[in-house]
Amino acid sequence: MPKSTTTLVFILLVALCASCSNDKELQQTEIAINATTPTIGITAVAGVNTESLLGKITLEATTQEAAAAALKKLKKLITQQEWLGDAATKATQANIRLFAVEKLDDQVTLTYVAKNDTAIDVLGAAVKKLTDKNLLADVARNAKDWRVRAYAAGSIDDQMVLSYIAQHDESDGVRLAAVDRLDDQKILANIAKNDKLYDVRLLAIHRLTDQAALADLALNNTATAGLRFSAASKQQVLADASMLETATDTAIRKLCYSAVFRLTDQKLWFFVDYCGS
Repeated sequence: MPKSTTTLVFILLVALCASCSNDKELQQTEIAINATTPTIGITAVAGVNTESLLGKITLEATTQEAAAAALKKLKKLITQQEWLGDAATKATQANIRLFAVEKLDDQVTLTYVAKNDTAIDVLGAAVKKLTDKNLLADVARNAKDWRVRAYAAGSIDDQMVLSYIAQHDESDGVRLAAVDRLDDQKILANIAKNDKLYDVRLLAIHRLTDQAALADLALNNTATAGLRFSAASKQQVLADASMLETATDTAIRKLCYSAVFRLTDQKLWFFVDYCGS
């Protein structure tokens, strides 16, 4: 037989074997997906080595065991961002979504996962991989899980977004995270007066530097004693006699003393008389 003919026959045989191998992998893929027992599914997965087919099994397998076996093999091969995006948003098993998120780079898909997933591990992995500040702001406003909103709020600097979240989010934890990043003195003063949670109001006071706002809070009789005391301890010029004369209850007397003894000019300490006994 001529050498050229022998070469052609060899090429045809290789092609035929490859076709047979592909057909076998396809068959094993279908078996793995539709297997009703873990053993059959895992055995079928052993015969599949193509990345796209393993990805298909991972997403579509009837049994969790077959999906897990495919995922184990896939972890050594996966390079496709498109498959990762599908797995991160569509896989029914949280461990598969987590694997995909940890490998995923696409910020838009990560944002979708951070806003909508239900498994805390997946949510945490997604929001921690976000670097786009605009997308983080979107997550801070709109994620379904308050823990994700709080994490995102603690990662942004946009004062308009933080102001909105600090005043309107229904979760105390999210408002705390936003206030902790907020610098707007007018908004902080409003929160210190009006937030429903003591801790949020107290944190707002701690972030206030506006002396007029602090003085107003210190003498605001609608505030709790602790908040008035906190405001007074930060107020640097609370030495006006008319202010000190408002000290009528125990808590106010405490903040009154706090104000007086912060005075550097001891000649003004006679104002302690206004604090009562």
